[in-house]
Amino acid sequence: MVLLHLPHPFFLLFSLTPLSPASPHGDPHNPLPAAAADSILQQRPFVVVWNLPTAQCHSRFNIHLDLRAFDIVENREQRFLGQKMTIFYRDRLGKYPYLSRGGGKVNGGIPQLSDLSAHLSLALSQMSSSLQPNFNGLAVIDWEDWRPLWERNFGTKMEYRRQSKLLVRQEKPDLSERETTLLAKKTFEESARRFMGETLRMGVTHRPEGLWGFYGFPACYNNHKQKTDQSYTGRCHAGTEEQNDRLSWLWSQSSALYPSIYLPPWLEGSTDAALMVRHRLLEALRLSSVWRHGNDTNQATPVLPYARLPFSHTLTFLNKVYIYVVKKTRLLK
Repeated sequence: MVLLHLPHPFFLLFSLTPLSPASPHGDPHNPLPAAAADSILQQRPFVVVWNLPTAQCHSRFNIHLDLRAFDIVENREQRFLGQKMTIFYRDRLGKYPYLSRGGGKVNGGIPQLSDLSAHLSLALSQMSSSLQPNFNGLAVIDWEDWRPLWERNFGTKMEYRRQSKLLVRQEKPDLSERETTLLAKKTFEESARRFMGETLRMGVTHRPEGLWGFYGFPACYNNHKQKTDQSYTGRCHAGTEEQNDRLSWLWSQSSALYPSIYLPPWLEGSTDAALMVRHRLLEALRLSSVWRHGNDTNQATPVLPYARLPFSHTLTFLNKVYIYVVKKTRLLK
C-alpha cells in the first residue's frame, strides 16, 4: 500500500522539546473523502519523523542511534533543524509579539501592536538562510504564548485579553465595558489572523514544497484531568468544533496540520489514552478534509500528529498500551 491510496496521510513526530461560515467544499461536520497530498514522504502510509536533538549524543558521548533500522525519517546527522524537518520557535522566525514572564512587551507584546512588515522582512531572511530553495520537508511554527481566538486565551494567557482592553481604553475612553471588550476582541482576532496568516503565506510562497503549519493546531481541549475518570469520553470540549471552524482561514493556508497527542503521566497504562488521541486526530482529520490547503478540492491537508517518547514532563517512557494507541492512529479515517 502506498500513501496515495489512503484518504489521509499520517506522520508521527517524536519530540522531547516543548514544543465560521459553512465551507464551500462541504459540511464541516461531515467531511468529504480526499486524496493524500504530495510530499517527500508520499510513498509511505505511516511515517515516524525524528525531531529530537540526538546529534549531541554522538558529538558529546560517542553514542550513535541508527534510526535507519526502523525506517525513521531524520535530518542529516540527526540535526534538530534540517531539510527534512525544521521547527521555528518564537525567536527563530521574525518578530513575534509576546508578553515576557516579567511583564515586558516583546515586539509590541500583543498582535495589535506588532510591526508586521518588519516581522515578515526578518522572517523571510531567516527562512532563506535556513531552508534550501528546494526545501520539501516539514516546517513547523511553534508559537505558544497566545492563541488567535479571544476565548482561548485563558489561564496565564488572560493577560493578552487584559492588555487588549487597556489598549482600547487608551484609544476610546468613552466606551462602555461591554463595548470595550467587544472591540478588544475584534481587533485582537483580526491582528492575530493577519500575523499568523501572512507568516504562513510567506512560508508557502517562498518554500512551496514544504509542509507548513503551526504546532498544536488544531486543538481539541479534551484533556484528561484525573487519574480515574469514569465519565471520560475523549470527545473534544463543548464548542470546540464551532471555534475551530472560525479558524478556517488558518486551515486553508496551512499545508500541514500538527496536532499534539502528548499524554499526561497519570494516563500511563490507561485505555483512556486511546480515547484522547482518537478524538484529537478525528478533529484534525475533519478540518483537513473540509478546509483544504489552497482550497484544493482533490487533496486533503496532511495531518502530522506530534507525540513524545515519554509522558509529558517526565522521563517515564511510553508503555505498550500507548504504543498500541500510536499504531492504531494510522487506521483512522
